[in-house]
Amino acid sequence: VSSVAVSSHFKDSHNQDENHPLPKMEEYLSPYDISKRKGENVVLDASRSGKIVACSLRAGGIALSPYDFTFRNLFMVPGIFACPKGKPIDFIDGRDLARAALL
Repeated sequence: VSSVAVSSHFKDSHNQDENHPLPKMEEYLSPYDISKRKGENVVLDASRSGKIVACSLRAGGIALSPYDFTFRNLFMVPGIFACPKGKPIDFIDGRDLARAALL
């Protein structure tokens, strides 16, 4: 499981896969995004070389349940979650992400 941060929180990303061109390293603004990008590069390079089998699931936000401690009020109060440059980030239920990882 990777993160939408790989494509930079400050750029739009829709329906990307591992073959989608990513920003140049010098274009990243956030150290978090850079660390996620470097980590994914290591995993996908190992996959390309045949050392492991992997793909990249770039989740935007992971909610463990509607009662998740971090997100417990997110779905009740509009506008409670700050988004980079005011753009929304998609969330996925952790159970759905786990099922996708098993595919």
